[in-house]
Amino acid sequence: KYGTAETTFLQQDDLLQFVLAEFAACASICIASVMLEHAIMARVIALCEEEDAKLGRQHTLHANRKMLAALCDAEVQLDREKRVLGQCPKLGHLIMATSSHS
Repeated sequence: KYGTAETTFLQQDDLLQFVLAEFAACASICIASVMLEHAIMARVIALCEEEDAKLGRQHTLHANRKMLAALCDAEVQLDREKRVLGQCPKLGHLIMATSSHS
């Protein structure tokens, strides 16, 4: 049988090895996750650029507007001088709703 001091040393050594193994596993998973995310993002960007080239700028603008309409309360198109182009009924309703709650 081992003495108390030797047993404690072996237990500490086993604990240290366990902690180091867990740290190495965690670091490996983190690195693999980052690499996978980077690869997926690069592929998504490439696919989007490819789709943009196929469909042209007009279709891209239409798709962007549809996405904004789905995600936002109101969308506004501005010119180079930051002036509103066209009518924005959703923005008007939003402003009216906000001012009536004040």
